[in-house]
Amino acid sequence: MPCDSIDRHSLSTCDLGRVVSDTLAFKLDLISQAPDCLRFRLLMRNTTRVKILAPRPAIYGLHFGNLTTGKPAAWSVKPLESARWVGYFFESGDVKQTEYLVRPTSIAPEAVDEKSEYARCSVDLIPGSYLVWIKMQVDQDYFCSDSNYRYPDLVWLALQEQAVVWTGQTMSNRFNIAYP
Repeated sequence: MPCDSIDRHSLSTCDLGRVVSDTLAFKLDLISQAPDCLRFRLLMRNTTRVKILAPRPAIYGLHFGNLTTGKPAAWSVKPLESARWVGYFFESGDVKQTEYLVRPTSIAPEAVDEKSEYARCSVDLIPGSYLVWIKMQVDQDYFCSDSNYRYPDLVWLALQEQAVVWTGQTMSNRFNIAYP
């Protein structure tokens, strides 16, 4: 049975078709920094020759390695019960941009903003120097805890747009920041 003639819940019994493991290039920049918020911009480039579908990298894919202790800063994440899945279709050579507003755990979120990513996710930053980067992996075990999307859902979306699912692991550039 061809993949385009089945429903999304039957995809696990089907040849999932093509996947792309070529590089999805990331470039991460710090846009602004204050004690209550660090703002990052991620540029993602499709370096393949085909149209791909890739998820928006999760905010907790940002890594903060403390240069003094050698330990990573821990994330605290409150998942939503239900949210829309966020991802991007990239034509060959396309660049997509996403921004992250990162809240240190020591800063309480405003109650009116409880469903935003800024309110739900925080990272345990103590004053010091950090090495920062973002990393993302997509494979057949992919799961988005906010939308409950799994890998077969990505395949289904890609088929609808005549695209292929990007799979693999990619990491951005690394750079140092000082958190006050």
